[in-house]
Amino acid sequence: MPSTKSYQQLHEQVAARPGAALRLAKLRKRTLMKVRLFKLCGWLGNRLATITDRKRQDDRG
Repeated sequence: MPSTKSYQQLHEQVAARPGAALRLAKLRKRTLMKVRLFKLCGWLGNRLATITDRKRQDDRG
């Protein structure tokens, strides 16, 4: 059976490497930007669907 490590142990090993703080900060910033973009796309997609539905209703009505 393979041995496992806790997340905390892995995090400490990664954070101990030279330049890790800067790399982790850049990755964190990029991840947050992607999450915001994903949420914005979802919001815009919902708005576009609503607009399309209303346009169809207007065309029928």
